[in-house]
Amino acid sequence: MTAMEELKACVNQEQIFLTRLADLSQQVETQCCRSEPSDPSPLLRQRQVYLDRLKKCVGRISVLMRKLPSEEQGRMNAVFSARLPKGQCNPEEMEIMEKEKKCHSLLSEISASDAESARQMKRECDRLQKLVNDSHSKRKKDSPFSGYSDFIN
Repeated sequence: MTAMEELKACVNQEQIFLTRLADLSQQVETQCCRSEPSDPSPLLRQRQVYLDRLKKCVGRISVLMRKLPSEEQGRMNAVFSARLPKGQCNPEEMEIMEKEKKCHSLLSEISASDAESARQMKRECDRLQKLVNDSHSKRKKDSPFSGYSDFIN
């Protein structure tokens, strides 16, 4: 397998992993936005598996890029960052460029979904903390010793 073929395979894998991450992020967001949120831990564990795989894939792309001759490295960096004009791309480079654009789009979706999930989790955490605090203050008022607090302090 040539370096270009392996790069294409890695970019394909990257897109698959990011698609799965986007799906899982959306599921977490949906769970967090429910009126009765459920525990997102199983989805988050599954998501971590894909994150770990994605890191390996990106690492492999970096290794493959370093193996290319220096003039090809510059060209492929331009392909990966979509700076190379489409008219100057061969079909393999065009495929990689399009998949990388899709990967960047997926990353944006994941980021937005994660931010919304974090906001919802914070809101739920604050709500639960308020319930706990209210419960503590109510218990203190209902305590048979509540009238003696001046003497204790």
